[in-house]
Amino acid sequence: MNPHRASSTSEQTQPPESVGKPTLTDRIFLCIFPSASAREAIASEADALRLENGLNGQPLDPAHLHMTLHHLGDHTELRQDIVDKALAAAGRVELAPLQVSLSSACSFGSRRTSHPCVLLCPEERPPVYRLWRELSNQLMGVGLGRYLQRDFTPHVTLLHDRQVMAPEAISPICWDVDGFSLVHSLLGRGEYRELGAWKLRAPRS
Repeated sequence: MNPHRASSTSEQTQPPESVGKPTLTDRIFLCIFPSASAREAIASEADALRLENGLNGQPLDPAHLHMTLHHLGDHTELRQDIVDKALAAAGRVELAPLQVSLSSACSFGSRRTSHPCVLLCPEERPPVYRLWRELSNQLMGVGLGRYLQRDFTPHVTLLHDRQVMAPEAISPICWDVDGFSLVHSLLGRGEYRELGAWKLRAPRS
């Protein structure tokens, strides 16, 4: 795993605007949300890292902390065709509940002047990788393959900052994952709308 690789585009809070290009206003992504206790621990860790490393970036709203599984594009409107296909794909997932553990922090490198500060899993392919892969297969099956990434670095973004923070260990933050969600983010408005949520369940024998 390369901790300085570019972050998922689903973590960028505001898309770039260029003259002559339409404004992107609607983002669609699949993700898992931390439990209430894990969310509180992640928010506390963000505050501690800001203080220890002299970061000035504003921490994300704790209610918006998440781990992106698949980013299904930024659009000029909510693409109902993509939503319908994603709902169908997500409903076909059969996978037992799993656990997420976050044990280190660093900044992802990027070409932008604002770098995501993130928390990472200790393994290169942690248990949540299985959920990412299963969703990949189902999304491919409904014709959304164009949006899929070839690899996956599970992470939770805390904030964006001009400073690049060196990797450091943190006290592990763990939670049991029993489901995942499809989310509509209204770019630039700080609003998330959950379009669907699914419980993880073991495959039928």
